[in-house]
Amino acid sequence: MKKAIIIGVILLIIGLVIGYVIFGKVAGHYVAIERVLGFSQGFGSKVVNSVIGLEKIRVNILLCGLAGFGVGFVLGLLSKKFK
Repeated sequence: MKKAIIIGVILLIIGLVIGYVIFGKVAGHYVAIERVLGFSQGFGSKVVNSVIGLEKIRVNILLCGLAGFGVGFVLGLLSKKFK
């Protein structure tokens, strides 16, 4: 089980990076990682985030990370089964 979690976390990080590469680009430029990780603070920031679709970008990146974790966890469990 420990091996499955470790592989899952590694693939989670890889999935997050791949998700950022795929979905983090707006108008030909990547959104700053601080902007993706941070949360809206003021009205102006909320307007900018809604214009560029930052919530959708965050969700897509998180889904890629979760998919990576799921695949890694299953691979970790299956690696024990085939030994």
